[in-house]
Amino acid sequence: SMRGLVDKYKFIDGKKIKERGALQMEKILNDDYVKFISFAQEKIQHNGEGVVAYVNNHTFLDNPTMRAMRHHLLSDFDEIYIFNLHGNYKQREKGSHDENVFKIQQGVSVNFFIKKKQSEIRKSADVYYAEIKGSSLEKFDFLGSNHMETTKFEKLSPNEPYFFFIPRSEKMESEYSNYKTITPSFPLKSIGFFTSRDKLVIGFEKKDIENGVEEFRSSRKSNEELCDELDIPVKKGWNITRARSLLKSENAPQGFFIEFLHRPFDKKVVFYHRSLVWSMSQPVMRNVLGKKNLTLCTSRQLAALPWQHCWVSNSIVELCYITNKTKEGNHVFPLYVYDDKNDQGELLPKDSTRHANIDPGLVKSLSDGIGLSYQSDGRGDLSRTFGPEDIFYYTYAIFHSPTYRTRYAEQLKIDFPRLPITSDKELFKRLVALGNELVNLHLLGENPFDPSKTILDDSNKWNIKIGGTTPANLDEWKVTDVRYDAKEKRVYVNAGQYFEGIEKEVWEFMIGGYQVCEKWLKDRKKAERMLSTDDLKHYMKIVVSLRETIRVMSEIDKAIPTWPMK
Repeated sequence: SMRGLVDKYKFIDGKKIKERGALQMEKILNDDYVKFISFAQEKIQHNGEGVVAYVNNHTFLDNPTMRAMRHHLLSDFDEIYIFNLHGNYKQREKGSHDENVFKIQQGVSVNFFIKKKQSEIRKSADVYYAEIKGSSLEKFDFLGSNHMETTKFEKLSPNEPYFFFIPRSEKMESEYSNYKTITPSFPLKSIGFFTSRDKLVIGFEKKDIENGVEEFRSSRKSNEELCDELDIPVKKGWNITRARSLLKSENAPQGFFIEFLHRPFDKKVVFYHRSLVWSMSQPVMRNVLGKKNLTLCTSRQLAALPWQHCWVSNSIVELCYITNKTKEGNHVFPLYVYDDKNDQGELLPKDSTRHANIDPGLVKSLSDGIGLSYQSDGRGDLSRTFGPEDIFYYTYAIFHSPTYRTRYAEQLKIDFPRLPITSDKELFKRLVALGNELVNLHLLGENPFDPSKTILDDSNKWNIKIGGTTPANLDEWKVTDVRYDAKEKRVYVNAGQYFEGIEKEVWEFMIGGYQVCEKWLKDRKKAERMLSTDDLKHYMKIVVSLRETIRVMSEIDKAIPTWPMK
């Protein structure tokens, strides 16, 4: 059967590959072009010799989930030629003019898989690679006037575990592999929570969602009628009757309306109760809810975007806090783990003891490197001691180094980021200070461990103002038309009203999958909201925070004298 064609691509040497998300793997491998390659491979195998020439989606060249497919192609063929035409609309670097040869968003490659009649025992296929980027006209021009002999191919040596069919820098690979993996350096982690019914349980304010929640709790309608009325998608495996009685038995449902960070800089309210939240993401979130904590939010396997996936939160966090695709949902690493129970299993008071969510191996490497002794809570003085919060800020600074992000761009597409360890005490101290500054900016001055003042407390230094007039027949500051005017440095929220003093790089600044200045306003446009005085001030703070972030990121690069870090 066609479905069975791709089953072999789940195994390497008889062992099934371990991959996050079985559904995701099915989806990737069940793409039609994968079936066609498999079908052709079987025909050639049966025939004993032949050539497969195929123009297709280029994802199979480097997607980690497709490593077994590459391994099978290497085993069955003698020579493989890849001509990568790029053109992946989603992977385009900012400002580049790489176009697709077809009118599609998915990148493309031309591939030749060659099998010769066997006379001797065969080894792994030789892989040759060439590529072209640019406008579609340049690509057609090259394709029309060249053939295999006139094309300069580079020989690759794909090796385990990923068997990539694209060039990778051996130097970077080995340099990066010496760094500390973030798991298990920060052992406790989970993905962010997700509700599967956001419309019902997430709102800008409590009043947006409390009626729906109350209806779910006390309605006498049948499950079908209720879900239809509240527009709830009925998820397979969800026991609605049980969810309803669970919620009904709560004496004080008001306590479950929680303010949280839904997107960067964007606080919303969620009804955080297991009757209506599909995945609560415990035990991580109970270490954040109502506790003083910071969480590091980052993701892995981001084939589609440059890596800009590191942010912070002081509240519970949703799966798509910084990622706009569920397949690359963000993970959450809390700084502290609170011990709610004592040795006898009895519940401790709310401000119970806590310990840092940091592996002793990471602590020892840092301590040996910088010659400071570790104290297990809070911050050190950085002349004799350092603490868990210092490690958090140090990590946060490095993950915001522009050079780190570009130097290891290939490696960051595959897994969580890795952390280099310095043995320079002064550099450590400088990076801690810069990471601390970033955390304070990113939480808009609400870092639970550091109440010190920031530029956000002094609006005289913001260099941003509001202006314009309300268009006729529109409520004041209603968000209807979000656009950026680079010449005037203005962000319009409707035809007449705008914020002024916003640089292009701030307007375009990306956090994970979001262009934040645009995203924050577009969410409000979709909800047909007017900006309140508080909203106007909040948006200005976002702009100032991002402007300062760009400055601090370049300071981080200036502070790190050489790569690999010493």
